Amino acid sequence: MNENIHKHLDLIMSVINRMAGNSFKLKGWSMTLVAALIALSITVDEKIATMAISLIPIFVFWGLDGYYLFQERLFRDVYKETSRTDNDAINYDMNPNSHIGGRNTWLRSTFSKTGVFI
Repeated sequence: MNENIHKHLDLIMSVINRMAGNSFKLKGWSMTLVAALIALSITVDEKIATMAISLIPIFVFWGLDGYYLFQERLFRDVYKETSRTDNDAINYDMNPNSHIGGRNTWLRSTFSKTGVFI
C-alpha cells in the first residue's frame, strides 16, 4: 500500500478512536452525575422527585452515547471502504454520509446491545 493511504487510514482510525473515547467519557460523566443526584435525594425531603430528576441525565447521556456510536460505525465503514479501494482510485474523502442507513442510524445505534450502557 501507498504511504499516503496509510496516513489516510491512520487519520480515519484517529477519528474512530476519538468517538470511542467520547463515548467512554460520557458514560463516566453519566454515572458520576446520577450517583450525585441519588446521594442528594437521600438528604432531600422529596426523595421520589429528586430520584425522578436523575432519570433525565440518564436518557440525555444515553442519546449522546448512541450518537457517538453511530458516528463511530460510520467511520468504521469509511475505513473498510478505503482499505478495500485500489491505490489509484482513492479520493481521500472522509465524508461518512454515504454510509448512513441499515445498521448505521442513530436510532439503531442507540438501541443496539453496545449502545445501552445502564
